[in-house]
Amino acid sequence: MEKRLPGLDLDALRSFVTGMECGSFAQAALRLSRSTSAVSAQLKKLESQCGAALVTKQGRHLVLTAEGEKLMSYARRLLALQ
Repeated sequence: MEKRLPGLDLDALRSFVTGMECGSFAQAALRLSRSTSAVSAQLKKLESQCGAALVTKQGRHLVLTAEGEKLMSYARRLLALQ
């Protein structure tokens, strides 16, 4: 994720941040009034754009990877400007 990340979808970033805040993408989907599959698809799109896994699962819990931590910091700052 060291390269610049032009064109990241703000809606996908919002789903990513909400998913991590809720602890699951199913809960994020409920909060955002979306389907779980839509939120999961947005995460996959972000991972593809970043060229790295952003989240791992440990049991039922989501854990940020090192790249996910970097993106989370960036995403929170970007969404705060909204």
